[in-house]
Amino acid sequence: CIVMAAGALNIIDGTKINNVTTWTSVDSPVYVSGDLGIGFGGTLNIHYGVDVVFGTPNAGITVGPGGQLLILGDFDNRVILRAQGESWAGITFEAGSVSPA
Repeated sequence: CIVMAAGALNIIDGTKINNVTTWTSVDSPVYVSGDLGIGFGGTLNIHYGVDVVFGTPNAGITVGPGGQLLILGDFDNRVILRAQGESWAGITFEAGSVSPA
């Protein structure tokens, strides 16, 4: 059972990002219950202070061709990616996904 905090985002299985999307600490925690795709032209910016919780073992992020994932944290300003249970599917970068320079 996941209890949603005020201001929390709930990302359901099959969600696809095809534009610029930004998660900030105001949105935290972000609950992902399945595969979150980042498609062509999509960018997901995850800013420091965000706690991303993957609720099932098959929950994860797939960055497809032309998609981009930017995790904007550092040692003192962290982004946390974690499983609700024992495991999550991780992050997959497919051929053609965009990496920042």
